[in-house]
Amino acid sequence: LSKSSKCNIGITGEKISYIGYEKISGKEFIDAEGFEVTPGFIDLHTHSDLSFIVDPEADSKLIQGVTFELMGNCGMSFCAPLSKDNKYQLQERLNRYGVRKEMNWNNFDDWLTEIENNTPSINVAAQIGHGNLRSYVMGMEARQANPDELNKMKDEIQKAIDQGVLGFSTGLWYAPGSYSSAEEIIELAKTASKNNILYSSHIRSESDDSSGLFPAHAEAIEIALSYKNSDRVTFYSCNKNLLGCPANPYAKAVICN
Repeated sequence: LSKSSKCNIGITGEKISYIGYEKISGKEFIDAEGFEVTPGFIDLHTHSDLSFIVDPEADSKLIQGVTFELMGNCGMSFCAPLSKDNKYQLQERLNRYGVRKEMNWNNFDDWLTEIENNTPSINVAAQIGHGNLRSYVMGMEARQANPDELNKMKDEIQKAIDQGVLGFSTGLWYAPGSYSSAEEIIELAKTASKNNILYSSHIRSESDDSSGLFPAHAEAIEIALSYKNSDRVTFYSCNKNLLGCPANPYAKAVICN
């Protein structure tokens, strides 16, 4: 982190126009003596896909200094795309929250418009989640995708990108993402890669289960090596009994290529 320093900041319109030690003047003066002034924080791992429809004020993030959120992590973009095979999952989630909301959208364009019409207090961006994408095309079937289904998923990724998503995420620890192979993810990621968007993943395992922590990392690296743009392991946790971790049972890390 850069060392902090005491200085003056000038803002013109919505942009910082001056940072320095000279005395400056303007139409409005804010006394920040005794406070830390920073750019807004970027939260790249959130599951707030519904939050900005339920509570667009986002007070819990604003008081922490967060001004940008990337939604749809861990393969869970549960608000889009929607079909008869997965729309019930969103309805169940709304019921758990006690939210009465008419779902007048099926794709990212309409859903993001719904958020925009709610005027969120911070900036938000979306990813298309592989789990949601798979259930959109195949339901929750525990099998490999056939070529036609794979092509349909690739088409949906392209549609989502054209409608404004900034990333493609996987949650290989969770169904239905856990039913997929590395080859499926690599093939789908080609569409994301050629459009220069982020790929992020909750990897396939966190312990010494049948998948295994180290094979899960090897798989993540294999996918990353096939992906020409940024790759992000957004949720890495290890069971303390597996690696002899200290008192905290989980350790988290971010890996980029």
